Amino acid sequence: MKIKAVISLLSVLGITFMMAGSTIGSSYNAIYTDQDSYNKSETIVITYDGLGGASYSYPVKIVVLDDAGEIVATSALLPEVSGYILFEWNWDQTLDDGSTATGGTYYVTGAYYYDGGVIIWGSFDSYNSFTIGHQGPSPAPGPGPKP
Repeated sequence: MKIKAVISLLSVLGITFMMAGSTIGSSYNAIYTDQDSYNKSETIVITYDGLGGASYSYPVKIVVLDDAGEIVATSALLPEVSGYILFEWNWDQTLDDGSTATGGTYYVTGAYYYDGGVIIWGSFDSYNSFTIGHQGPSPAPGPGPKP
């Protein structure tokens, strides 16, 4: 009953999806955020729309990169599904080292994880980006010219 209600709601909202096990071209993988900019400590919804983890030779995760291209946060492994999945990661802006993301520009993409390394998908200029703003009052202006 709940599944039918969700499917009906999605249909009313104009959202379509395919069930796991459906086949689509292997080039169809999209990773994106629900907004372009966020406040500090706001949850960021990152969506993976494409083939499930079992469709790949290595485990797959969603990764967040900083402006320097370094991985700063990683999702759990994508579900072991052959075929299409829609996977959402609600990222609370906690970095892998336990600290909180600072203001700035970040990028999302996918990555293969294997013994001894990681292979990040695509090229840096093709990743979806988003910004995290600074929380609290604006910094005080620096010293101005002396009279």
